[in-house]
Amino acid sequence: MQGFLNEVMEDVMNRMNLPILSLRGVNVFPKMFLHFDAKRAISVAALDEAMNKDQILFVVAQKDASVEEVDINADIYSVGTIVKIKQIVKLPGGISRVLVEGIHRGKIILSNKANNILWERLSKLKVR
Repeated sequence: MQGFLNEVMEDVMNRMNLPILSLRGVNVFPKMFLHFDAKRAISVAALDEAMNKDQILFVVAQKDASVEEVDINADIYSVGTIVKIKQIVKLPGGISRVLVEGIHRGKIILSNKANNILWERLSKLKVR
């Protein structure tokens, strides 16, 4: 019984709320560095929110790269990667070039949208 309680407490402690950014046509994995460009208003807002806090963000792949306005429940996968933003360079035309480092895999538990930012309640996935 004690082992079960420890697992439940560890699961609760590993849950977090993070801004989400959906990637088109690319994935990030733990211990991987990736450059990508962000232009959509919702993506730039998520980057700004992460930079104002702890520079941690949740990135997840879109199911269809041609979709501009992402539906949280239909257009993105539920498993993605928690990343640390290493660098952001603002380019002309409202584009942000971003360098991230994958930290840990995560799974979406609950999603919502507030202040034009997609937020996800996450649970870290165990590495096997």
